[in-house]
Amino acid sequence: NIANVNTKGYVRQRVDMADAPYAGIVTNTGNYKIGLGADVQGISQIRHSFLDGMYRMENEGLGYWAAREKTLEEIQTIISEPMENGLQHVLNEFWDSWQELSKAPDSLTVRALVIQRGEAVVQHVNHLGSQLDKLQNDLNTEIAVRIGELNNMIKQIADLNVKILKYEVASDSANDFRDQRNVLMDELTNMVNVNINEMQDGQVAITLGGHFIVYKGEYEEIYAKSNVAGSPFYVPRLVKNDLEVSIG
Repeated sequence: NIANVNTKGYVRQRVDMADAPYAGIVTNTGNYKIGLGADVQGISQIRHSFLDGMYRMENEGLGYWAAREKTLEEIQTIISEPMENGLQHVLNEFWDSWQELSKAPDSLTVRALVIQRGEAVVQHVNHLGSQLDKLQNDLNTEIAVRIGELNNMIKQIADLNVKILKYEVASDSANDFRDQRNVLMDELTNMVNVNINEMQDGQVAITLGGHFIVYKGEYEEIYAKSNVAGSPFYVPRLVKNDLEVSIG
């Protein structure tokens, strides 16, 4: 256990011991049983499914709010408020120029200042619009990348289901495969809101929006689809057999 302290996803393991079968000996003075020591019954993980469920439930919320925080911080950086070069500053200068014009409506200098400040507002708003469009495109690209990562995780979990069943049916330990699967499921819950159920044979079933994305050794890939024409990833949605489920 100490040797694996830095192994990602490793869970403490315990050797389960039991009495070995007794050997019977018959002598002139009677029958005796001699103990043959201890026997290894198996190696079990020290892991609590209840705590796993609680952690993954909170992990879903963490992933959701972390994604929102990151996006809102980028929007705040684009808008640059409250700062000297922000939208509010440009608008204040524009309204101030109108105030000056009201005092001297015949002044060509003041009129030119109003035009200049108006053009500055238009340029600033257009710049904000282009920056927000770029952010939207970046988010669309990130969604596409995340969907690829998500599908890769789903496939790996399904493959690990098969390996775990194969080893445990043969009474061998599949603890390392279980550790790998738990890491993937933890990462999965940080990306989407899924329900995970471990079955009696050790395999897991994972549902998203009421639809199975992993069931034992089978899995369904997920695709992003938009409800806005011309924006293939504007609104992320999950599509499975023509059924759409919103992410998050």
